[in-house]
Amino acid sequence: MKGWTFTIVVFALALARPAAATTRLAVFIIADDAPLSNNLTEVAISRLAEKPGYELLGLRELEERLNELSTVKNDGLRACLAVPACVSEVGAMAGVESAVIGDVRREGDHFWLELALVDGKTGTPETRLSRESSLDLDQLISAVQIGVFELVPDAEVAPRPGAPAAAASPPPSRAPPRGTEDVPREKKSGGGSVLPYVAYGTAALAVVAFSAAAVTGTIGAARPTGASRAEVQADVERREGYASVANGLLVTGGVLAGVSIVTFVVPW
Repeated sequence: MKGWTFTIVVFALALARPAAATTRLAVFIIADDAPLSNNLTEVAISRLAEKPGYELLGLRELEERLNELSTVKNDGLRACLAVPACVSEVGAMAGVESAVIGDVRREGDHFWLELALVDGKTGTPETRLSRESSLDLDQLISAVQIGVFELVPDAEVAPRPGAPAAAASPPPSRAPPRGTEDVPREKKSGGGSVLPYVAYGTAALAVVAFSAAAVTGTIGAARPTGASRAEVQADVERREGYASVANGLLVTGGVLAGVSIVTFVVPW
């Protein structure tokens, strides 16, 4: 029994690999000074890392290549990101499909945050929103994280190939061969039937699969943690793996339960 349980769990893990990122997304949060721009970009990326299906790129990864663009050299990155043609150059250079562009300006006793989700090919905005924050940096960080999370839609993640098939339906009943209608059941079989072992064994394995799915699903649904962007992204990927494993175990448990039910219905 233990050997069969181990085999099923390994099979579910093989089927439950998380889908690869489907969308490359650049993130730029520009403020009045470079250190604040870098920090706000990183906190925005750490929040967006909770959305599966995105490969995120920021100032840290793109800074050197951005400085090669003529508009960035002459007028700065903020001026470039305000012009659709220049944003289109950035999108082509970075190979991204979309970009989140944020502009943070200090106005008197508060910060004003403008956010836009733009098309990476045309540089035209698709969605906009704005936020106001006090001069407290913690409130500004919170405004950036909440804003980008609302701005960026959930990505469409491709389904895993090779998902296990649903439990087979019971075979149609057949009339017994002529001459065997009145033969006692124990005389129809030449030996002991293995069906009772299959019925009880698959039922037990289904319970194991459902129990494991409950545990891994709870872990996968927890909020990601981490002190840095890399740690948050790694924790997100780890929890996606647990969630996928839970889905695979649920499907496997359903298949085993179906087999057990069918085996109980078939005469032993």
